[in-house]
Amino acid sequence: MRILALLGCTVLLAACTKADAPPAADTSAGMAAEMPATASLASMAGLWDTNVRRQGTDSVVTTNVLNTTDSTAWSFAFPNRESIPMRITGMSGDTVLWETGSFESSVRKGIMTRNTGKTWLRDGKLRGLITARYDGTGPDSVIVFETEGTKR
Repeated sequence: MRILALLGCTVLLAACTKADAPPAADTSAGMAAEMPATASLASMAGLWDTNVRRQGTDSVVTTNVLNTTDSTAWSFAFPNRESIPMRITGMSGDTVLWETGSFESSVRKGIMTRNTGKTWLRDGKLRGLITARYDGTGPDSVIVFETEGTKR
């Protein structure tokens, strides 16, 4: 009986033990050739005339000039308005992540907004997504916009 119990415990222990997995193959060399080159802040530097549309629509709701000449201090300006500073919060591949402080919206006159966004260079145009958070509550207090900029 003891031998049967010992045999059962040995089988149970063997069934619960994980086998060492073989080391993962190094595929980084092949990936370097497949992945597109990462954009740099320098490749995006310049002044960009930008159209802003509500996501999924074709109608331009506002325009601005995006100034990316200084890689540490991006900004944008609506026509006849002061420049609004942007803070770069990071990079992910070919995409620059950024945010703004609070400023008066050009889409909703008299309403303050804060923006977060991501911008990338594609086919010679600076494209991006902006999430605008408007002061106040309600279902339309957050709106996503698409941008497309042409270099001057």
